[in-house]
Amino acid sequence: MMKTKALTMLLSACLIVIMTACGQVAETSGSTEDGHVAAKLEGTEFVKADTVTDMKMILDNNPDKTNIAKVWFDNYRIFDSDETHAAKDGYEWRSVDMHIAVGDDSEYKTWTSCHESNFVGEYYQDNDWENDGKTVTVNFNGKDYTCEQVFTVLNEERDVSRPDYKKYGWSGEGVCIFEYNEAFLVPKGFDGMIVGFYDTTEYELKNRDFDALEHIVYFRLD
Repeated sequence: MMKTKALTMLLSACLIVIMTACGQVAETSGSTEDGHVAAKLEGTEFVKADTVTDMKMILDNNPDKTNIAKVWFDNYRIFDSDETHAAKDGYEWRSVDMHIAVGDDSEYKTWTSCHESNFVGEYYQDNDWENDGKTVTVNFNGKDYTCEQVFTVLNEERDVSRPDYKKYGWSGEGVCIFEYNEAFLVPKGFDGMIVGFYDTTEYELKNRDFDALEHIVYFRLD
């Protein structure tokens, strides 16, 4: 196992806007920020697949107002190829579905927005992502490999009222879920890709210093 050095993040930001007043509908917009930030991962605890984790979200850009989002990762697979992911000699695909849900349980009845961003990174080395964040070169067992990223929006937004969401304390009205798939073509056996979520508002309030963030959820495709 190689020693952890740093995490390079590609920031792919999606805006969640929740109108919590009764009867109003949530709206979404999206943007992509090309670039990366490094974050040291010594002692980082990674969440497991099929485990729901709380993530604090700042409301209305006001650090005194927060809400708890639910984050989970599932359908983690390692495979050679499928109908949408081509095979490549010496490589394999590692894929996981990413979910974040924001409910209507906030004590602040007049809040209008919170912001989340999903990110990808590489556990061992502080590498630059190229080709608009779609490829990165990693060194594995002394050899350089070009890894590819395929990002797919599963449900850009869906408003749900299913009974199972009541277990989170939500009424089922105004629960917004955003779902994505991250897939990486990596050398066979490579366990260094990272995905996750963080609060974009906190990132802005802390002068875009990723290392200063307190509310990050990581999943490692190991």
